[in-house]
Amino acid sequence: MKYLCLQVCCLLILTLSSWAQNPAVQLSPAFTVPADGWDKLLQLKNGNTCYLHFSKKEGIYVTVYDTGGQALHRDTVTGQQWDARNMNDTEIDGIFDINGQPVIFLQQLIKGQPTLFRIILDAQTGTLLREDLLGTLTPVPGKEASSAGYIASHDCYVEKDTYSDHYAVAFYGAGVRLQHYAPDHTSIGNTSWTIPDSSYRYTSFLGMTVQGNERISLLNGIFNTSRKVTDTPPVIYLSTWQQGQTDIIQTRLDHTAGLTEVHTSMQYHPEWPELEMLLVAAIPGKTDSVQLQMQYLDRATGKLLRQQILRQQQPAYGTMYNALPQQLTLQRDGKATLLLEPMQQFLQGKNAYSRIHTNLGDAGIWRINPRGDTDSIRLSPKMQIANGGFSPLYIQRRNKGEWIFRNRIAAVHNTAYMSFEHIPVPGADYVLYNDYLQQLDRGGIEDAKKPLRYITDANLVCYKYTPGGSERLFLFGTPEYGKGYYCILGAAHYNAANQVYATIMISRQGTTQQAQLAWIRF
Repeated sequence: MKYLCLQVCCLLILTLSSWAQNPAVQLSPAFTVPADGWDKLLQLKNGNTCYLHFSKKEGIYVTVYDTGGQALHRDTVTGQQWDARNMNDTEIDGIFDINGQPVIFLQQLIKGQPTLFRIILDAQTGTLLREDLLGTLTPVPGKEASSAGYIASHDCYVEKDTYSDHYAVAFYGAGVRLQHYAPDHTSIGNTSWTIPDSSYRYTSFLGMTVQGNERISLLNGIFNTSRKVTDTPPVIYLSTWQQGQTDIIQTRLDHTAGLTEVHTSMQYHPEWPELEMLLVAAIPGKTDSVQLQMQYLDRATGKLLRQQILRQQQPAYGTMYNALPQQLTLQRDGKATLLLEPMQQFLQGKNAYSRIHTNLGDAGIWRINPRGDTDSIRLSPKMQIANGGFSPLYIQRRNKGEWIFRNRIAAVHNTAYMSFEHIPVPGADYVLYNDYLQQLDRGGIEDAKKPLRYITDANLVCYKYTPGGSERLFLFGTPEYGKGYYCILGAAHYNAANQVYATIMISRQGTTQQAQLAWIRF
C-alpha cells in the first residue's frame, strides 16, 4: 500500500471564511496519488469515512478516517470466493452504509457465470467481517439480444432504499429472481417470475425501487428481435411485489409501446402515494434528440395517474438545451430536482478499446413541481472531453457506487474527473466540476474557450448560485500557473444530513503531485 504512505504528519485544516460564507474545507494528511484502479469514499453513520481503493491485482485497500481526518486503520481485503487478480471481469453493483457498516456488492464472472457477492466491513477498522455468495446466473451468452435500444439482461442488480437500510437483489437470466433483505442482512422474502406476456421473448432491466419492508417495484422493457411487421412493439411493464403476497402485480404501461432508446429513473417518497418516473426516449425521425417525460404511477397498483412532457427550452440560450438526464431526486415538499448534461460521443484514434470519447457540455439543474411542470432552470457553463462513452443517468450510477473497468489495456482515463456535482443546501445551489482555466494558459488567451481534456490542466471550480446571483469560488486556494487543485469526482460521497461532501483532492506544484482527502462542509 505504498500509495497510502503518509507524507505529512499533521492534519491540515483549511477554513475559508469570507464575507460570502464560503464552504469550510478540512484536509487529511497527504499521500501518494492513487495508482491505477478505482477509488470510492463512504461517509458512515458513526462519523468515520471509509476510503476504498480497488486495485487491479492486489484486492481492495481500505483506510478508515475519523472525524478529525486522521487514519484510524488500514487493511487489504482479498476475495475468499472471488479472485482479486481478475478485476477485468469484475464490476461493483453498489457501495452503501447499511446498518452502520460499509457494504460492497461485487459481481465477478467465474467460469463465465455472473456471480454476486456481498462484502461487509467493520466500520471502525475496515477489516472484513463476512463475505456472502448471494447468487449466480448461467454463463453469459456469446451474443446479446438487442432491439430498438433494448438489450436483453443477463446480469445482477442491487438497489437500496433511499429512506431505510432495506435493499433488494435481482437476478436476470431466463427469468427474474428477486431477493428482499432487512438492514441486518437477513432475507425477508424472495420470489421469481418470467416474462408476463408470452408473445415476447426478451426482458431488459430498466430500474428498481425498494420501499422499506413493504414493497419492491421494477421496470422492465420486454421486446423481440424479429423485424417482422406483425411483431409486437417493445413495451414497458411495472412489476410490483408486496410483502406478504405471493403473486407479482404486472402492469403493462401501454403508453410506452413502440418507444426506442429508453432510459428510466424511478423514485419514491414515503409520504407520497405515487412513484415518480422519468422516462427518456428517442424522438422518431430526429437524431441526437430525446423526449423527457415525468410520469406518476400508483405505488400499489402501478396504474398511470398522469404524465407531463418536459420541454428543453432555455430562454437564455434562445434555443433548445439538448441534454440528457443524469440524476433525479425528490424533495419532501413534492418537488423534484433533475440534473442534465449534453453528451455527444465521437471516435478518435485507432485503438479499438480507447477511441470512443464524449463531449460533456453545460451542467443543467431543473426544478420540477408536483404537477410535472418545470419551475426553474439553471445552467452552469462548462466544456469537457471524457475518454470512453457516457450514457444517461451516469451521475445516478456514480453516486450509488456502480463501477466497471472500462478497458483491458493500460490507458490514461479521465472519466472519474469529468462531469459535475450538484450540492443543494437551504438558500443556495453549489455546482462543482474540474475546468480548464483559460487565464492560466501562458500561450495566450483565445477568444474561444478550450474544453478540459487533460487532467493535468484541471482545476476544481465551485459556483455558488443564490436568488441574488452567482459567484465562482476556489475551495483550495487560488490556482496559479503551474499550481492547481483538482478532484476525483467519481470517488466522492455527499452526506446530506450534515451537508459534508467528501472527495479526493489532488494538488500539483510543477511536476509534483500529492493527494489528500477533502471534507467540504457547505
